[in-house]
Amino acid sequence: MQLCLDPIINDAFLDSLGWEQANFIPNTNFKVTVRRRLPTDPYSQILQQQQQQQRPLPPPPLPAGGALLRRPPLPPRLAPQQPPSPTERITDPKLVTMERIVGEIAFQLDRRILSSIFPDRVRLYGYTISNIPEKILQGASDPLSPLSQEQRTSMTDRYNSIMNLLKPKGYDPNVHSKFTEHIVNTFGILRERPDVSGPEGDSYNNPSYLRQAIEEVAPPDKVSDCLILLDCLCYMAAMDGKPLFIW
Repeated sequence: MQLCLDPIINDAFLDSLGWEQANFIPNTNFKVTVRRRLPTDPYSQILQQQQQQQRPLPPPPLPAGGALLRRPPLPPRLAPQQPPSPTERITDPKLVTMERIVGEIAFQLDRRILSSIFPDRVRLYGYTISNIPEKILQGASDPLSPLSQEQRTSMTDRYNSIMNLLKPKGYDPNVHSKFTEHIVNTFGILRERPDVSGPEGDSYNNPSYLRQAIEEVAPPDKVSDCLILLDCLCYMAAMDGKPLFIW
């Protein structure tokens, strides 16, 4: 008996009858099942490749000596620094004094403007730059010291004249009047009158020193407006021939 050349058929034939029986009595009453490999689905092939790519990489080989080298841990990430809140304000006496100097600059300019418009008033309680026009109009009906029409016109002319002089310096009464109040309320003013004949009095009359104080302690978004207040104060001091800070 001659075997078939197909190895699958030969194996099935020999398993069913045995080699000895196949030599004498060929049996053709058997069934052979041949499985055919179906063509691979392209989508399944792509999915299988993706799963193989997502498998974890094998651990790195151990170096000589058997000790596994480990990468040192990364240092902890530092949180970004936040500017100190008003409740956490620096308590350094020198910096606190410089803050009060900035507030004093705004206060001195405010008093300088008011005293130039109302020279006959010693007390200017309740007067601010923003309410000067209103105060002039109220002077006509003041029961204690009423203002005549001529006085009110003179005050209005002085107000307009001072505003026109300070405008080239960058001063805007609609902006810097409220800004002045904010700076005074934020930083305060000097508590004690300095010795005008000593080095402290010379520093307070030095524009360069006052500019340095503004640049060191004023918030970055308010430095330019604080410098405008200082320039206006220096301009008015040059006009009346008096020190920058009048006590």
